[in-house]
Amino acid sequence: MEVHGAVGKPLTLIVRDEQGHIVQMDSAMPLAKAEKQPLGMERLREQLGRLGGTPFKLGELKICWPAKCCCPSAN
Repeated sequence: MEVHGAVGKPLTLIVRDEQGHIVQMDSAMPLAKAEKQPLGMERLREQLGRLGGTPFKLGELKICWPAKCCCPSAN
């Protein structure tokens, strides 16, 4: 998985499987500047690794954005 974004832009998630299939999705809300808790590798791995009872598993994770971004939750 790759996660891309910048403050004021949507979070873009790109997922590739071993057979070469690619899926890309953008968040509905733009990323914001993190005041307290930036969205880092550990937190993203925890959240994106929640794949439930599916046969999928989170392998490599690449983050391509500034260190002080966060993804606001939709209310």
